[in-house]
Amino acid sequence: MANFQLRQFHFFKRETLADLPEAFSRPELLMASGGGDLIFIADAEGSLHILNRTFTVRSLVATSDTPGTRITQMLHITQARMLLTIEENVASATSRPVIKLWPVDKLLRQASDVQPVVVKYQQPTNTPYPLTAVAATPSLGQIALGFAGGHIIHLRGNIAMNKSTKQRTLYKAPEPITNLHFVTDEKGTEVTLFATTTAQTLVFDTSTASSGKGEVSVLEERGCGIGCSQVNEERELIVARDEAIYFYNIDGRGPCFAFEAPKVLLRRFKHYLLLATAAPSTMVAPPTLASTSENLNRSNSSLLQEPESRVYSYNDATTFTILDTKNKLVAYTGVVAG
Repeated sequence: MANFQLRQFHFFKRETLADLPEAFSRPELLMASGGGDLIFIADAEGSLHILNRTFTVRSLVATSDTPGTRITQMLHITQARMLLTIEENVASATSRPVIKLWPVDKLLRQASDVQPVVVKYQQPTNTPYPLTAVAATPSLGQIALGFAGGHIIHLRGNIAMNKSTKQRTLYKAPEPITNLHFVTDEKGTEVTLFATTTAQTLVFDTSTASSGKGEVSVLEERGCGIGCSQVNEERELIVARDEAIYFYNIDGRGPCFAFEAPKVLLRRFKHYLLLATAAPSTMVAPPTLASTSENLNRSNSSLLQEPESRVYSYNDATTFTILDTKNKLVAYTGVVAG
């Protein structure tokens, strides 16, 4: 396994944008999801805001009017032109997550009048654990759901039309599921699901050609936090741990980049990795995921929000770093206040 030391340069210039749309000043913005020249923003009041390159905004109320209901996760499936949202009532200990699929083209034309498809599924247990991870194939033929109780649920079929959908429990871990990612070949017939828990890194074959048996292979007996993994165009899983950035394929662990810092969030754009980290001297320790599922009921859902919706509190600042994996260097490092 190669261990690369990263050189440091500054190839990006930081600018502060003025006159941003009102959506950015909404109280308690929860998350953002991008792709296809669009940005989707959800706020604590249950509203969804869609922005294009010119910052033209379309907004709609995307949740029920029940107090405490909000969008806790979003996933823009660019090939299918669909937005997947997870709606949860964070004030209730008995409600279950609601999965909605929104047609993006209709949202851009008439946001307020669009009705989503509500995806039907069965909870893996009678205990309503929070939904901590979600993934979908580009064609929306498969969806994977990860729960704080350790279950991974697999849905297959004509999901966008809510027809002929089959469900099964793919895996049961003793610890929470933290991340899920599908990777496919160009034809979409070879489908691989990568998964992480707080203690394991896993891979499943859910291909049609293999009858979708979903056999599990343990890539490593180490996991990562929520939001600290991505997949790249080479169909590799990228995992950010505090000491380094690791790359995995279906056979095991490959090279890594030594980069020591407390990781908060990992995102990818082409061959660039975007990292949010916290300096130990300024970080207020975020809540950790308990190692046993008994402690992870709905009352603890605030500890297990989706990667893009987690809100950690820092005394001073968060460090934002851009890694160039192609040239093996740090292309930018900057500090974001707050």
